[in-house]
Order: sequence, then structure tokens, then C-alpha cells
Amino acid sequence: MRQVRVKLEANEHDIECDLLFTAASVPHREPPNIMHDDGHLIMHTSRFTQLGYWEGYFSIDGERTEVKKAYAIRDKSWGVRPVGEPQGGAPGLLNDEPGVYWVWNPVNWGDVCTQMGTFEDRDGHPTQVSADLLPLYANPQDIPEGEEPGITKMTEVKHKLSWNKGTRLASGGEMNFSDKNGNNYDYTLEPLQKFYMLGIGYNHFEWGHAYWKGELETGREEWNLDEINPLDYQFIHTHQVVRATMGDKVGMGTLETIVIGRHDPSGFKDFFDGAE
Repeated sequence: MRQVRVKLEANEHDIECDLLFTAASVPHREPPNIMHDDGHLIMHTSRFTQLGYWEGYFSIDGERTEVKKAYAIRDKSWGVRPVGEPQGGAPGLLNDEPGVYWVWNPVNWGDVCTQMGTFEDRDGHPTQVSADLLPLYANPQDIPEGEEPGITKMTEVKHKLSWNKGTRLASGGEMNFSDKNGNNYDYTLEPLQKFYMLGIGYNHFEWGHAYWKGELETGREEWNLDEINPLDYQFIHTHQVVRATMGDKVGMGTLETIVIGRHDPSGFKDFFDGAE
């Protein structure tokens, strides 16, 4: 998994690309995500995250954009999660008071990367939390096979996010990690660009994950981001390109957030209230 090519030929939707992902880290496996609803197992997934770089081009409506060694983060998950066509039977408790809080923050620091993720309950208690530091490699052939021998696992992981008023979109953040030797890794996050996960199927009412559309079905959809409601259910799951600063080191990464329902530490009290 040192290189992955994504190629989309000319088609009726006028979207094309030829992009090559070249890895700079091992595909690092994260702890499993496990979630229950009223005694029912509704999520049991595993995932790996891998940092690297994109090169190539993409074209939309004939407007071609060249991509030259752009920062890249890819992940692959597998297992069971509560998406797609609903299961029959009585509804679970999450239908009465949903409570999902998820933060994911991989960062490329040039020579190393940090990877962090956490689920919390409505009161802010982590149900899953982890962070690791891994080496990055200039030559993909130098990437070791299997688990990274140079990994540094964090024994303490804390974070704090601020929010844009009237939204559930982060305006910044602080990460505070410590390893078993007492070394601290403290950095801040500055969002630069936002991306709504609706664009790749999350929370989409028609093209969502695990909806059966037949063997081959394609479509194109567009949104005017100046006109959307940021508290609409379809737009509260976001990624943001972020600049990270840790002392004199500057990195680039992504900040993924989704907060559904109440989350006391963030100040969200109702299903879709925004930050004050």
C-alpha cells in the first residue's frame, strides 16, 4: 500500500481525475470503534490511517487543476456502523436523544506525524481515545511492512475545541499529549478550509453509505455553500484543513468533527443548537 492511483475517465458529469497517492507512513491501525444503543451493538469498526502526498490533476467542467505533491491523508475502515437502510424492529434510545461526539486529527509535521481520535458521550467522558506519533519517510520503499517499529504511543490525550458561533463547526483547537517517558506534545489548530462530508456520502439522504443503488449508478450534485444552513443534519459532519503549530514546528493536517445532540463540554444542549 505504498501507492494508490485514482483515475476517473471522461463521463457525462464532466468530472475527471488522475491522482496518485504516494505513502509517507505505514497504514497505522487505530483502536476499534465500539458503540451500543439500548443493549444493541450498532458500531464495531476498525480503521487504518496513512499519510502521504497526492500528485496529478482533476478537472471539473473542463477546468483543470494540477496537483503537485499536496499533503494527503487517507483512511480505510471496515466492520459494522449505523448507516444505510434502517434495521427493522423497535427503535433504539438514540432516536430519542442522539449523542455522538467525534474528533479526528492526523497532522503531517514533515519528519513525523501525529494521529488522534476520540469518541465522547454526552457528558464528555471518552468512550474511545488514542493518539500516536509515527515517523514519516521521504522514500516510500523505506516504509516498513507491518506495524511501525518507531511508533510512540501517547498515555495521556486531551483536547479542547472552540466553535464558530451559531454552528457546530470548529473555529480552532488545542491538543495536549504525553507519552510514557513524560514527553509532552502540545499544539494548536488553525482551520484554513472546510469540507462537508455530505460530499462523500455521509448523512446524505439519497446517496448515503450502504444504500443499494444497483450495480452501477452515478450522479452529480452541487451546493452553494453561501446558502446552506450549517446546522442542517446533512452539514454538521465536517473536515477542515488545519495548520498546526507545536513550538517552532508547523504542520498541516485535517480536523474531522461531528457533534449530534447534547454535548455538555461544548455547550450544545439540544439536537441542533449552535455555539453561543
